[in-house]
Amino acid sequence: QGGFATVFYAKWLDKEQNFLRDISLKLIDGSKSYNEKFIKE
Repeated sequence: QGGFATVFYAKWLDKEQNFLRDISLKLIDGSKSYNEKFIKE
């Protein structure tokens, strides 16, 4: 967790393709607007 967001890491199982991949999800704290640069960070 940082000053503006929390990043979660998980394993995503695609059952149709029988494929497991690592993913990350960024939850932006209390913001309804954001810019693309922040998302790609």
